[in-house]
Amino acid sequence: ARATHLLFVTAAYDSRLGDWLPGLQRAPVLTVGESEAFAKAGGMIQFMIAGEKLRFEIDMDAAERAGLKISAHLQGLAKSVRRKKSAFFCCLPSFAIAKGAMKKSWKK
Repeated sequence: ARATHLLFVTAAYDSRLGDWLPGLQRAPVLTVGESEAFAKAGGMIQFMIAGEKLRFEIDMDAAERAGLKISAHLQGLAKSVRRKKSAFFCCLPSFAIAKGAMKKSWKK
């Protein structure tokens, strides 16, 4: 994987995702695929057909684990950008959490 910068996985290889993706999670390799199984297995960019258009979704957590940065421009072109809820809290100023500033708005 050291000489590899991008890995594209077609849906025909979904059965091999468990062999390939775990070993690449922390390697700086952009993983791109076309199936829901690929996205669930931790792939970074998933292509799909929406209507008659080719669209894509980005998993920012997967990209960040690999040390890759996805530009704001590319994120803006994506159908959706996925990020776990916990990632939001890591980016809040610590004083806001410490003083309970967000407490009421996050409680249900």
